Amino acid sequence: MDITLRGRQTGVDAANSLRGRWRILIVFLTANADEATLARAHTAGPYGFLTKPFRNEAVLETIRIAIQQHQRREHLFASARWLTTVMDSLTDGVIATDADGIVRYLNPAAEALTGGTPETAVGQAIEAIYPLSDLAGKPVETCLLRRVLATGEYIGKAHLRLGKRSGATTLIEDSAAPIVLSGKVVGAVTIFLDISQRFELERQKELERDRLEEEAQTATEALGQTRTELRALASNWMTKQEREWHRIARELHNDIGQRAAILNMLIDQAEQQLGRDGSPLSVLRKQTRDLATAIRVVSHQLHPSIIEDLGVPMALESLVEQD
Repeated sequence: MDITLRGRQTGVDAANSLRGRWRILIVFLTANADEATLARAHTAGPYGFLTKPFRNEAVLETIRIAIQQHQRREHLFASARWLTTVMDSLTDGVIATDADGIVRYLNPAAEALTGGTPETAVGQAIEAIYPLSDLAGKPVETCLLRRVLATGEYIGKAHLRLGKRSGATTLIEDSAAPIVLSGKVVGAVTIFLDISQRFELERQKELERDRLEEEAQTATEALGQTRTELRALASNWMTKQEREWHRIARELHNDIGQRAAILNMLIDQAEQQLGRDGSPLSVLRKQTRDLATAIRVVSHQLHPSIIEDLGVPMALESLVEQD
């Protein structure tokens, strides 16, 4: 394309139209290589310049170089487009800045979380679209991205509150990393995600855990009280049982024992009146005396006097020694 054309339209205007409609590569021809002409031609994005007069070999070499440059640009453009597509597909928010902390890119997730758009965010300082505070609501003076730009080191996973353009805040998990080119920090990227729902679930779990611990403590205290009541009931039952045994022993000794003694006395009287030693009355008398002895033994075993005199431990010890 010659820079100078006949008519109103210049070669620069024609080159812009051709590139805009059909993305045709342009190499400019010019006889005027002055600075002003070249500066005007550069606005059309040419792939090379040829000055008049020129040789055919120079034209071919210039076109070859232009095609190579175009292929490289297309490859870089495809790579950048692929990378942008990947970043746009992430559910985590992504914001990239240059070395001065000026926003150069934010993905749709970051737009949704911050409430900003590329038109309102790109070109702004990171703090303008990414205001942070701690969980208590105190503003963060230096965000992770600024710290990464200062140190050149990765910083990860801090829980913070992100302020939105609407004035609301969102709980986020934030991390930041440097963008390094040829050993030099040329920018930084921060990656963050909304953890409000996860934080609420963890809070509910903590409340449920505290409730269960409180119920377990109450149940333990109730169990201890129940055990005390059971021990008291057992002690009361044993006392009543002992009293019952004592009553039975007393009745055996006082009532049935006395009846056996009277019966034995009557047998003696009958035997004296009949005057028959060795008669069945003698056998009956022996059985009656044995019965009285057995009643005394049972009465003593039901409630031995040693219990009242010395207590239960000594009474048990005495029984063990007898056995």
